[in-house]
Formats: sequence, C-alpha cells, structure tokens
Amino acid sequence: AGLDPDKVAIFVQSDNPDHAELHLIFSMLVTVPTLTRLPTYLEKKDRLDSYGFLGYPVLQAADICVYNADKVPVGKDQEKHIWLANDVAKRFNSLYGATLVEPQGLFTEIPLILGADARKMSKSYNNEIAIAMTEAETEKKLRTFYTDPKKLRKGDPGNPDGCPIYLLHRIYTPGAAESIAPPCRTGELGCVECKGRLTRNLNESLRPIRERRADWIRRPADVWNVLAHGGEKARARTKVVMEKVRDAMKINYRKTT
Repeated sequence: AGLDPDKVAIFVQSDNPDHAELHLIFSMLVTVPTLTRLPTYLEKKDRLDSYGFLGYPVLQAADICVYNADKVPVGKDQEKHIWLANDVAKRFNSLYGATLVEPQGLFTEIPLILGADARKMSKSYNNEIAIAMTEAETEKKLRTFYTDPKKLRKGDPGNPDGCPIYLLHRIYTPGAAESIAPPCRTGELGCVECKGRLTRNLNESLRPIRERRADWIRRPADVWNVLAHGGEKARARTKVVMEKVRDAMKINYRKTT
C-alpha cells in the first residue's frame, strides 16, 4: 500500500534461495556469545529457545548483504542488528577479500515509535496501530494509549516527553512542538482532547494508504503477479552478489568460465 512495485522489488523471501545460502555462510562467521548478547535475544530468551530465534539476526544480516545494501532504513530497535550485518560483512571481507558492502543504518528524525503501553510499537506486543484497522478501531485503540500518569485530568500539568501520543503528534500533527507540547505542559490541553486531535490527523494520513490496501485486497491475482515479478528482480540482483561470494571463497564449483 505504501510502496510502488514498479520501483521496488516486493517478493516472498523463500522464493529466493540466495538468502538461505548466504545465511549458512554467515552462520560460520558469527559466535554464539555474540548472538546471545543481542537485545532481542535477551528480551525474549525465557519464552523462545531455538536456533531459529537465536540465529534470526544472522538471517537478517544475509537479507541485507545478499543485495550489497549500503543504507538500511530501520527503527532504532534494529540498530544492533545492522551492527551485526556490518560486523559479519567485515569478517567476510577480512577473510576472503573485499566482496560485500558493509551496511549502515539509516534512521529518521523519530527512529522509534512507542505503542499503547509505552514499549516499542510491535505486533508481538499487541500495542500497535495497524494499517488494517478501521478509523473507528484506530480511535478506540488510541484511547488506550499510555500518557503521563501524573496528568490525571485537564488542568494538571503534563510532560509530553516520552508520551507515545505526543511522539505520534510529532509525526502526524504539523507544528506539534508549538500546538501540542506547551498546552500539555501547562494543563490547558487534556489527554482526551489530545488523543482526539491525533485520531483525526492519524486517520487522515492513513486514509489513502488504507484505500490502496483495500484495492489490492480485491485483486489477489495482481498481488501474486507483483510478488512473482519482484522475486525475479530480487534473484537477478542477488545472483551477481552470490557469484562474487562463491568466487571469493573458491567454492564456485559449477562456474564454467
């Protein structure tokens, strides 16, 4: 809904086996202690205990490096994973010669969005505003969002810093630093009204995206065509990179020229 398939490759990852091959190679270059120190592992290790979970950041590194990506747009919570991709590319290059681009993270002015419970917004936490939500569902979800616990009613001074609602205002409400933050601090703006303003602005911004999403849902055959064409474009690009990887490692056994 937000990406133009004529400009980007949208595809099913498993349709491109080069991801899995580079993941296998990278898994020989990363130590277990390195992976167990990553924040995502530490956060969920008591609930998830498999190689698939432990090694997922290595697959993410392969997802990036198999395209020789330079800048990777991510949220701040993925910064360590970009560090790992950069690190494993460096290790490969030090062993086999300059072959892979060593990627860097690309962050926006607001690199981390908070969800309803003031943790990072994530489907896993069920604290997100989903594109699939209706405008009424969005309004209902925003009402549940955490705000300053010391601001119990209108008139109480509040602190917008660290408030998930104000963070979203900074994205979806022009001039939020002047129109939202000061009256929140003085108590002039109550949380109910503040959430109401955000609801209107957020729904207005998401409306064209949701309309495009609804249009694609009505055309499943076209969606599969986009994915198939995207897979072709992706495989064409990664084929070149993997040829270089195999050449560098001297394992390009099937190469005839």
